[in-house]
Amino acid sequence: MVSIILTKYPIMKRFVFVILLGLSPSIWAQVVFCHKTELKKTKSDKWEKVSYAVRQFAFEDTAILRETARILSFNLLVDSIYLESEKVTYILTMRFNSKGGDTLVCDVSYSEKPFLFEDLKGCCLISGYYVQLVGTIPSFIKPTKDVASFSYISHMINWGDFELEEMGDDSVPRWTIEYTGKNVRLLSYYGIYD
Repeated sequence: MVSIILTKYPIMKRFVFVILLGLSPSIWAQVVFCHKTELKKTKSDKWEKVSYAVRQFAFEDTAILRETARILSFNLLVDSIYLESEKVTYILTMRFNSKGGDTLVCDVSYSEKPFLFEDLKGCCLISGYYVQLVGTIPSFIKPTKDVASFSYISHMINWGDFELEEMGDDSVPRWTIEYTGKNVRLLSYYGIYD
């Protein structure tokens, strides 16, 4: 039926193509697959092996990438191509929030595991580190055709009417970075000795 409409009406074909083209970044910004296997369950606890894959993104603007890596004290010369995402134990999480106009504030922290956040949009590589992208995806980070797979053991705690995932201690260090246009600046830093 759709092919008949598209061949009879070439304008419809162009319209559908434009709609799909406009939706493609939002379609790409998602978890590609997720599989959970229950390992053990008690009345108050549940352990699952969580395996998932997300779309990989890349910084389009190298100046923004370099300044972000500098703030995070990363070595820009590290070759990140050979890192296997399945073997990642510590991972950075960048949570972007829009602050109006072209300003984004990003909270960056280490995670003990590659946790599957509800608003996880994808991941990227910065100087050999996998970085989960959570929240609003900035315009200077674009989707690629690549996918990265992760897995970890999840510990869910049941407290009455709600379930909570145990995520370990507060991660340090933590950064708050502001992105305004092409400007990148550190707003705050909390380290091990702070």
